[in-house]
Amino acid sequence: MATGETITGGSLKGLSGTSSSSPAYFTFNLGNITGGGPFYQFFLAATVQAIAGTCTVPGQSVTLPGVSSTKFAGPGTPAGGQSFSIQFTGCPAGFNRVGYTLQPLGSAATQYAGELPLSAGSTATGVGIQVMSGGSAATFNTSLPLSAYSKTAPSNLYSLPFSARYIQTGSTITPGTVNGQMQVLMDYQ
Repeated sequence: MATGETITGGSLKGLSGTSSSSPAYFTFNLGNITGGGPFYQFFLAATVQAIAGTCTVPGQSVTLPGVSSTKFAGPGTPAGGQSFSIQFTGCPAGFNRVGYTLQPLGSAATQYAGELPLSAGSTATGVGIQVMSGGSAATFNTSLPLSAYSKTAPSNLYSLPFSARYIQTGSTITPGTVNGQMQVLMDYQ
């Protein structure tokens, strides 16, 4: 729950509501309501470090080249493509792990891995956009580590290579525009 207070580092040991003789955070009584019976206590002790700042991921647009519908050979086949990079800047020191999640925007169901739902303004049918990472379809909705991040000596810029391409999604293609969107979510430990 956000209270508006400044977050500071410190110890979890001895939080308010605990006593020095019994600093348990949780107690489970397995007996009756009057307290008779076995019980278990859980104790926590850790030091929390507040880290000022997070990574920044600049927004960008990737424009795919036009491609003729004759370049496709049936559902699931790709055509065209454009390389791009997702950049992470200003990551501060101190995190044990920095992760990122690629999250497609839109509610339409897709049938191929790495495929973005078509967004408003798309006029083509039977074709979509597929995001690729290292020759494979990009993984969506899963936190992946920014493995180049260093806790003690972070870089000011991390860059991950991706590409986007068209993918045939229907038995026939109607020419037009194809638009898709995704966002990059960050998580820190």
